[in-house]
Amino acid sequence: MSKNRIPFQNQDEQPDIAAQVVLPFKKSFEISLKSLKSRFLRNMVTVTSLILAVSFLAYVLVGADISSGLYHSGDLDLIKALEKTGYEPGGSAKERWIVILSLLVCTVGIINAQLMAVTERFREIGTMKCLGA
Repeated sequence: MSKNRIPFQNQDEQPDIAAQVVLPFKKSFEISLKSLKSRFLRNMVTVTSLILAVSFLAYVLVGADISSGLYHSGDLDLIKALEKTGYEPGGSAKERWIVILSLLVCTVGIINAQLMAVTERFREIGTMKCLGA
């Protein structure tokens, strides 16, 4: 079996290492574009779900902060209005469950995106590693 020679190596010497396979930039760019085209919609759905989950969490937390600030302002009319709507100073169990569920949705979305990326690109990653990328 003949080994590939490294450029500028003396032909009489025994090669210590074989020449590495090089992945051209054009080919790697082509692979990247193909990957983006084939997975664009799925990536957009994942990103959108994560954005919505984080924005919902921010909405709940900001709403709780505003309600808490209004409650602790000392204005009796505001306190009565908040109590009429069902606000509790320590936060209700319902709010805590909503926050926990939104964090769970975020976590599951991120893990799902990572697992999909790895399982879909398993062969691609192995091929590119073999080619030296």
